Amino acid sequence: MRFLALSLVLAASLPAMTMQLGRGLGPYRIGQQRSIHPGLIRTVRRPQNDAGGCSGGFQLDSYVDVYPGLKLGYIFTFARKTYLDSISTTRRGDRTSFGYTIGTTRLSEVRRRYPRLVLSRHPGGSTLTVVHKTGDETAAELRYSFDANDRLIGLFTGVGGC
Repeated sequence: MRFLALSLVLAASLPAMTMQLGRGLGPYRIGQQRSIHPGLIRTVRRPQNDAGGCSGGFQLDSYVDVYPGLKLGYIFTFARKTYLDSISTTRRGDRTSFGYTIGTTRLSEVRRRYPRLVLSRHPGGSTLTVVHKTGDETAAELRYSFDANDRLIGLFTGVGGC
């Protein structure tokens, strides 16, 4: 319990970071090698995903490192190295490069920028997903998560493909 409280204090003391579609969040860059950072709460290990091949979100990652308000997902390459391919944040103050900020931005603000995106409703909130095709079978994604009051509560970016 003491460790979790310390981790939460550490997370709250970090400056707000900016998420960019398919590029990263603050110092965490898509494509970087796996490393452990201060405040790690746990690692979810999925050895069944070690074969390499397709990537595209935490469900296909071999390692998911969980920090206070932050998740980093890594997949193996065919060269048996890991690289960061999925990032999510729920830290208040983190934002997109367009300035949409967790804790303050409303769904209506994001909808003005992306009026044609399909809004996915689910119990407890909704999600808007921006997908940018980067190749024949690859894409980068930026996901906005909103609570039931239409306030931004989370951001996700990742790359994927086969």
